[in-house]
Amino acid sequence: MEPQPQGADLRDELWKATNEANTAFEGNFYHASTLANALNPCMSISGLGLVGLPLTNRDAGAIIANCSAPALSGKGKRNVAPQAVRDTWEIDSRLVSFGNTGWKNYVDNTLSREVCKSLGVKIGAHPPKMELQKLLLFDSGSTTACFTPGQDTQRVIGAFASATILLPSFHSGGEVVFSHMTITKSVDLSRDSLQSTTLVAWYTDVKHAIKPLTSGYRLALSYSLIHDQSSGLPYPILPSMSPMMLLCQVI
Repeated sequence: MEPQPQGADLRDELWKATNEANTAFEGNFYHASTLANALNPCMSISGLGLVGLPLTNRDAGAIIANCSAPALSGKGKRNVAPQAVRDTWEIDSRLVSFGNTGWKNYVDNTLSREVCKSLGVKIGAHPPKMELQKLLLFDSGSTTACFTPGQDTQRVIGAFASATILLPSFHSGGEVVFSHMTITKSVDLSRDSLQSTTLVAWYTDVKHAIKPLTSGYRLALSYSLIHDQSSGLPYPILPSMSPMMLLCQVI
C-alpha cells in the first residue's frame, strides 16, 4: 500500500484536486446571448409562405392554423404532422426554408463559433455544423415544460449540444432554467424580444425547464450541434466528476 499524504503533503493534494476540478473545463454548460447585427433569415413555411419579423399576432395565428392541418401523404406533400404540445406548436425542419442566402453560413460559422467558445469546445479548421431540427412556436399561458437530457431533441448521431435561435417576437416570461450537477441557472430570454434575436445553447447532458410565457409568442429555430469526426478532435463532453468526488479520491 502506498503511503498516504500527511500534513503539508495532504494540503498540496487537496489544493491540486480542487484546482484541477476548476481548471480542467474552461467553458460553461450553457450559453445565452443577444445577437448584434443578426441576419433576417427570410423564413418561409411550406403551405404558409414568408413569415414576417418581428412576428405579428396575425402570422402567429396563421402558423398555428397551419400546424393544425392533418398530415398528408404522397410525393411533394406534408408527411409529418406538426404537434401541439403544452401550447407549443412544432413544425418539421423539412417544411422550413430560408430566403436569405447568407443564413446558412451565418449559422454554421458565426453562431457555431460563438457557441463553441462559450461551451469550451475546441474546433478544427471548421466549426461544428448546426443542423436544423424544427421550428417551434410557444404561446402564452403554457405550463412549465421540464426536460431531461436529450428529451426535447431528436437523437442525432454526433450531436453534443442543442442551440435555439429566438427570432424577434414580443413575449414576456418563459425563463429557461438550466441544471447541471449542483448548479442551477435561470435565464430571462424575453428582454427586448420584439426587436432582438437571441441565441441560447446547452450541452445535451444538461437538464432544462422552460417556464410559461405570460404574454405574446416566442418563435424559435431548434438546432443540433454536430461533432466533426474528421477534425481529429475528441467528442465534446461535460466534466463528469465534481470537486467533492475528486477530494474523496485524495482523502
